[in-house]
Amino acid sequence: RPYFEETSVEKRRDAGDEIWVYNMFASLEKPAQAHRAWLWQATHYNASGAQLWEIAWYRQIDPWEDITPKPHPVGRDGKRLYHYDAGDAILIYPDPKGSAPPLSSLRFKLIQKGIDDIEYIAMLRRALEKKGKSPAEIRSFLCTFTAVVVKDIGKFNLNPAAMEKARDAVAREIERLR
Repeated sequence: RPYFEETSVEKRRDAGDEIWVYNMFASLEKPAQAHRAWLWQATHYNASGAQLWEIAWYRQIDPWEDITPKPHPVGRDGKRLYHYDAGDAILIYPDPKGSAPPLSSLRFKLIQKGIDDIEYIAMLRRALEKKGKSPAEIRSFLCTFTAVVVKDIGKFNLNPAAMEKARDAVAREIERLR
């Protein structure tokens, strides 16, 4: 299970802390749609945002020839090694000729779609706030949409049609509230 305990997070949120999620999926070893769904998950658990630590980590490799960065020393003493998944932290690739901007991966494009999705949800949140709904009412209502995609922490409905249907439902609700 990921490093997430909902009760601990809620205690921090109740203390006034802003909650962000860190180190989203970025590897080739995850289903493609998981990169998009990860942002739905951040919203489902009421995070303020999501953060990726790196998108071009070519540690001692040519990303066109090898898809896995070399292990990186970690820990206070630097004696342990962090081993990356294939493509982990590599979402853009350098132009092979060196004369053009970097090239985006499909994973990067799906993350962008996820960002677009959660912006719709943020628009719906703002519309509900304007209608005077309480934070608890808003969170409960938004979960009716995000639960289509998010089944549990790290478990998703990865059907692209289901994601689009949930996104369309959010858009219709925004229009209805106007």
